[in-house]
Amino acid sequence: FRAGTSFNFEARLNPKAEIDINHRFLSGWDYGVGVYSGASLHISDLFRYEGYDKTGDSKFISNLGLEIGPQLLIGNKAMFSLLYRHDIYAMQNNIRESSYGIDDQTDKVLLSLHRDFLDDRFYPNKGGWGYLILENIAGNGLNTPFDEQVQRLILNSEKAFPISRHISLRHSLNLGIASENNERVNHCFFLGGNRLIDHTTFPFPAMKPKALKGCNAYAYKTGLQYKFNMFFHLSLNGYYAEVKDDLHNLFNRKDGIYGGSIDLGIRTILGPVDLSLQKNSYNKDFMGYLNIGYRF
Repeated sequence: FRAGTSFNFEARLNPKAEIDINHRFLSGWDYGVGVYSGASLHISDLFRYEGYDKTGDSKFISNLGLEIGPQLLIGNKAMFSLLYRHDIYAMQNNIRESSYGIDDQTDKVLLSLHRDFLDDRFYPNKGGWGYLILENIAGNGLNTPFDEQVQRLILNSEKAFPISRHISLRHSLNLGIASENNERVNHCFFLGGNRLIDHTTFPFPAMKPKALKGCNAYAYKTGLQYKFNMFFHLSLNGYYAEVKDDLHNLFNRKDGIYGGSIDLGIRTILGPVDLSLQKNSYNKDFMGYLNIGYRF
């Protein structure tokens, strides 16, 4: 029998102020059915100023999500989940006004398969992990503009192949496909940032989180990692991605984006420290990245 909880708090200030609070509880038996429940709160404070007099629209958006569902736990490596999630959205058009109420709600049914067999969480030399998600979303929320029902397929995966004692080849693929085109739905998937967020924001170098968005997207990464010792790791990585509203044009490679990075990873008592120099063909600027501590 196993049971546990997880709690995550994250705050972002740019380009808008956002706060995410997530709590989850899981209990069950190995090779049996576990019960999964969780709650999350998302608060966003968005301002838009026009002119030098600092006038314009301001919005305060909050999202409360409650989720519950069974999971089939297969040892420590695989998990099959059926999840129901209900989200409530509220918006205040002007933050100086006192009116505030529920604007919309969404219901989500999510079926996922997760397998993880990496030998190292942060700097793997062999193994892999993957998420396959099928979901149906009904309703119309502020952050999920779906008019009626939309089905989505999401794949997140990574595989590491050892070439020698110190060198490994790593691949990762993130794919998102929606059943509706840009006339019915948008903002389904995002590109940018240095880590996978909610399975729908795909990391890409030298790009801020959620810099690009579309109904369909995929991002591929390949790289060589050199392990000096148990503390220091150096990797050279190449990226390619496409973000399209129309699924038929997703794999035509006419508007693809290329990227690259040089990464140095160091194990410390505070957790992993990551240093990265990045560049892509979209904004053509170099960008540096620093992470200290564990990534949630």
